[in-house]
Amino acid sequence: MKERRERTALERILGHLGVAQLTHFVWERGRVGFHQNPEGMRDVVRTGFLITGLAWAAAICVTLPLGMEGLLPLLLVTGVWIAAATGLLLLNIGFLSTLSGEPVHRLGAANLITLARISTLPLLSALILQGRWTAALVAYLAIAFSDVADGIIARRRHEETRLGFILDPFGDILFQVVVFMSLWSCGRVGSGTVAAALVRYGLLLFGCLALYFLMGRVWIRPTPFGRATGVALGAGTVLLLYGPISGWERDSLRLVERGITILFIAGAIQVLMIGWANIRRPAASGHGDWRKWGLKLARPGPGESAASRGDHEGVEEER
Repeated sequence: MKERRERTALERILGHLGVAQLTHFVWERGRVGFHQNPEGMRDVVRTGFLITGLAWAAAICVTLPLGMEGLLPLLLVTGVWIAAATGLLLLNIGFLSTLSGEPVHRLGAANLITLARISTLPLLSALILQGRWTAALVAYLAIAFSDVADGIIARRRHEETRLGFILDPFGDILFQVVVFMSLWSCGRVGSGTVAAALVRYGLLLFGCLALYFLMGRVWIRPTPFGRATGVALGAGTVLLLYGPISGWERDSLRLVERGITILFIAGAIQVLMIGWANIRRPAASGHGDWRKWGLKLARPGPGESAASRGDHEGVEEER
């Protein structure tokens, strides 16, 4: 009797915490996803194991020669980090499809590069936190160049997928947040810079999620200002990482840090403007319209016809 009361109390606590609801949600999402694209889910699982092994090998090869501390915690964090990313992909396997909505059974080279970039972020953070500035700068440049490479590969190999349009900017957000949080933790940037970065990327991430769940779609369109801001942020971050190598004090890079903060604030304003444009965009827009403005994440709405979704020639002319 006592055991039954204890079990009932435990079930009540878990119910208040939403564990049962979350477990049911995950189970249902996984079951539906497996019926949608079983080969794609298997490929995601295989890729998760492969990337975990490669990330662990990279961490060992980097940390042991440098004599860094905390190898086992780094391996554990990296494994959990990649497992979480793999789980999110499995729960949203519907995004593993072409821009026209046809399921894709392989992640493709471009998505593999993006996932590899995300998997190396714990190692990059460890390098910055432990003051291994030369290795951190090399890792930062490699990750930044991989961000350019995956887009080129996706276009040349015709591997553009809905998942890639989501995963790539999400990886960029994680990249910038991890770098600046790590720089802030070791005293290389101030709290104002980190706060501006978190505001910008918080608005971008949670704003896109809110638009997707409330409106069912999000338009993502690269802009010249966004590209220029990305290049300027990259150059400023390289200077922040190179400063300790050259013996520069933080005060000598104060102007660079202020410029980065201003860029983050300007980026946050741009995100708000993009959000407003998404809110005003008509719900029943055709294939040509959403390709012109970016990517539609949801399925066609009730007012959308098959003809409007198949306007491939118009898309090519617009681009």
